[in-house]
Amino acid sequence: WAVDPDFLRADAVKIFADGVIEYPSHTAAMLEPYLDAQGRPTSDRGPSYFVQDNLDKIVAAADAVGLTVHIHAIGDRGVRSALDAFAAARRGNGTLDNRDQIAHLELINPADFPRFKQLGVIANFQLLWAQGGDYVDQATIPYLGPERSRYLYPARSLRDAGAIIVGGSDWGVSSFDPFIAMEHGITRSEHRGLPALLPEQSLTLQDMVDAYTINAAFALKQERTTGSIEVGKRGDFIVLDRDIFSLDPFDLHDTRVAATYLDGREVYAMN
Repeated sequence: WAVDPDFLRADAVKIFADGVIEYPSHTAAMLEPYLDAQGRPTSDRGPSYFVQDNLDKIVAAADAVGLTVHIHAIGDRGVRSALDAFAAARRGNGTLDNRDQIAHLELINPADFPRFKQLGVIANFQLLWAQGGDYVDQATIPYLGPERSRYLYPARSLRDAGAIIVGGSDWGVSSFDPFIAMEHGITRSEHRGLPALLPEQSLTLQDMVDAYTINAAFALKQERTTGSIEVGKRGDFIVLDRDIFSLDPFDLHDTRVAATYLDGREVYAMN
């Protein structure tokens, strides 16, 4: 699987545990039913993409041969099902340090927050979507209700529970610009002056930088060679056009990359 273990490997599998929460799809797997447009419970908890026993076997088999398992899970039942599958793999295989992760994590039941650390599962967030506005106000919150909606993109709760937080883009569904996602992860808002989505779930700038550097390298099993600037590691880094630690977080989206270095060699320079 390792064409060049430092630069190109094929050692991960992606599994879709569910779909999306937003109306009218309602394909994310929920522990409790979706509400209707009038706020009344329905019988719809979203589809199950896998029978749990089958998902357990697939994840355990991939884990046993050293593959990272990356599970798309958006609803709270999808997240729990993924965690249950990882727990089954740990019981069968022991802890193999394969850097398993769950991506998206739009809604998590609080009972599952500590399980990420307990099972060594990385929380792979796309926090560009963690913003207030019409989309979440009209297509998400009314169909969840206020109690469940307290745990939308619960990044701070997971961080406080000891989970490793990684930043991902979900490109080409959304922008691959990390500075926009960093801004939303901190402000929980699309732009200055617009409403914030659960500001108590915001992260710090250092959290977000770590999510896109050393934690991302850890998720890729590359923390010994990249992810931070240290003696003995590759010279992988970018030069920015501003000091992001001196900015108002609402200005992070304007950040531009002036130069990119890979293994100590300049591979991009701003014109």
